[in-house]
Amino acid sequence: MSVDRSENATASGGGAEAGDATDAQLNDAGSATREAVIELDNVSKSFAMNDSLLDRLLGNTTSLDAVSNVSLSVHRGETLGVVGESGSGKSTLANLVTGLYTPTEGVISLDGTPVGGATDRPADLLADVGVVFQNASSSINPRMTVGDAIAEPLITQGWSADDCEERIAELLELVELSEHHLDRYTHELSGGQAQRVSIARAIATEPSVLVLDEPVSALDVSVKGSILNLLMRIQDELDLTYLLISHDLSAVKHVADRIAVMYVGELMEVGPAEELFDRPAHPYTEALLAAIPNVDPSSTIEETFVLEGEVPSPVDPPSGCVFHTRCPMAEETCRTTVPDQIEVGDGWSRCHFAESVADDEEVTDAWQ
Repeated sequence: MSVDRSENATASGGGAEAGDATDAQLNDAGSATREAVIELDNVSKSFAMNDSLLDRLLGNTTSLDAVSNVSLSVHRGETLGVVGESGSGKSTLANLVTGLYTPTEGVISLDGTPVGGATDRPADLLADVGVVFQNASSSINPRMTVGDAIAEPLITQGWSADDCEERIAELLELVELSEHHLDRYTHELSGGQAQRVSIARAIATEPSVLVLDEPVSALDVSVKGSILNLLMRIQDELDLTYLLISHDLSAVKHVADRIAVMYVGELMEVGPAEELFDRPAHPYTEALLAAIPNVDPSSTIEETFVLEGEVPSPVDPPSGCVFHTRCPMAEETCRTTVPDQIEVGDGWSRCHFAESVADDEEVTDAWQ
């Protein structure tokens, strides 16, 4: 997979101090000058479990905390990648930003305006966030032609027929499809072509933000690079802001300016992409990076770190650091005390031993 990042935005940092400072306060001087398009302030999302009638009558209800106390900012023109294992809460976070979910606690702001779920958002802010899903074929009505699928959000926003026709022609050129695709159905397209239609549909109403939920994970390796290059070119041309949800760290490395690492609904680490890959400051980040398949014959890595044990249930998360049940570095303080955000370089880590991990003084021996 070849990705050209030469013209994409340069990495922007997100520093932090220990304590309760928000991510917006912890960005380095370069990022601080850029406008925050998306802001999450102590955002949580809980889902009620299917308790029995007796439990509900007795008040013995349980909830699943999919996202817990997340504070994060995404700046205009940047790509923030959100990574983590399945069940980490990254897709729930994306759904909160798009308005599919309403926060249980905390505040989400778009362009400085606090917003809730989709039904609570003004029409202009609702149209300001586009979404590209993992599987284009399942996210587009199979009974719709490509032309109808792209036109649907425009018609919903009240565009005239002539304006729709003109806009669709612009979008086809932008995503590198031809007019002969207009009368086709998604099942008649290749995976890459279908995803291009999904991208065209997502940017049809001229949003400033795109939420990319695993946009290339369903594609062949040979197609992934071309779609990622397309997304970066469109970002540059339209000055878009991306929230990229992915488990593919190789793809995230090439397109993200900053990366946020999630585990059991909580942020573990946030930092500039290059710095996070070169100098991870959390054992969980280290494990995720080490799990990336290495095909470089010159690599000196002799064995792959393996995360042992199961991901804890978000219904009953561990005390202290939520990662301590799987962390080989864990000590008693990890089991009892929630770690603060520790500034490391231009990013931060929620680990009691963040500086040691970043300096690689203990983590290599611990994992091996």
